[in-house]
Amino acid sequence: MSDPLDADEEVLHEINTNITLEDLKKSMDYIQALCAASLNDPGAGLTGDSLKHLCNPPTHLASIDDNALVTVIELYFNLSHADHNYEQATKSAARHLQEGQEFPSFGIHLVEHHTCINSCMAFTGPNSNLVECAICSEPCYDPIKFANSQGKEKVPHLVTTSFPLGPHFMSTGAKQFYSDFLDGEAYHEAVHDGRIGNDDIVVMMSIDGAQLYQSKQSDWIIPGPNKPKNVDSFLFPGFHHPATIQKEGLHQSYHSYLFLALGTADGPGLVYLNGLVGHHGKHGCHLFCSCGTHYYPALLKPDNFIQAGSDHADQCVEDLTLCSHEDYIQKLNIVLGSNRLATGISKPSIFLGFSPQHTLSVPFCFRSDIMHLMSLNIPDLLIPLWHRNI
Repeated sequence: MSDPLDADEEVLHEINTNITLEDLKKSMDYIQALCAASLNDPGAGLTGDSLKHLCNPPTHLASIDDNALVTVIELYFNLSHADHNYEQATKSAARHLQEGQEFPSFGIHLVEHHTCINSCMAFTGPNSNLVECAICSEPCYDPIKFANSQGKEKVPHLVTTSFPLGPHFMSTGAKQFYSDFLDGEAYHEAVHDGRIGNDDIVVMMSIDGAQLYQSKQSDWIIPGPNKPKNVDSFLFPGFHHPATIQKEGLHQSYHSYLFLALGTADGPGLVYLNGLVGHHGKHGCHLFCSCGTHYYPALLKPDNFIQAGSDHADQCVEDLTLCSHEDYIQKLNIVLGSNRLATGISKPSIFLGFSPQHTLSVPFCFRSDIMHLMSLNIPDLLIPLWHRNI
């Protein structure tokens, strides 16, 4: 497997200068912002003591005499044994807090981001200074309060939230090990090459819709329920923080970096991560292989079947020829030159903004969706067949 080139500055600069379509330029703006991400960025979300503890974590043991710590411990036990009366459990623990004192977060930090009232986009990253949606032109802030205060009172119409991973990892302290984990060639090479160290943290991310109503198709809840038109703008704040940890690391009793192994979703959702055309496109192979134009490559030839372009011999899935990262970059340059129909790529993936040393390269970090195949698609066909309903 070839070396990753994802965030190489020369490669990204060459790609950026090739762009001719405005929407592709916006995608590259988010990628460039991830490459330059820093914990001190205005939109990073962590400020004051939260940022201080992340960069310089305390080395002393917490005192059980700390009323905030006692409150959190009691709240944990209360909620663990509460059937439904969570409000009473919270009030009981809160009696330890002094007047005006809030519940301590202890690693869970909520960061809010302004979004379009129609869920078109989030005002993040390159769009953080906009005062109206670039898609539907709806104002970001309450126009009456914004005008009456001469632009000083900024009350957003809608917000979405993210929870930075760094403080959570710092609060857990001890290392956690898992044996049920991916063990493919790409992962082993990353370990062998030193891109995944003994103290590093390996993570994955996933997106999906949610079925909120029985008679309605899946809704988007970031913040939804309308389908977002610029998904990168919603992903950016959640990706910005891991991108900074990949560069700056976490300083504990040991030094660790964040390795982003996989980006996962179902077939339709994955196109928002990998930037491919999806199964409706001309080159819509989910695996981005060279075997054909279908959503999945047809590996087994039916008996007595002769069809031009589909009459190849049976193929083993382990022998599929997947697109290398260099081939992906070459095809991406073709797309950015305004030829979207020739490659199977519709836009550059936001994953190109992550450090190449701390992620599997695009497109290897996006894998096939077998969960829906085994738990939903096949049972939906076989169970009615067994019950003679079809």
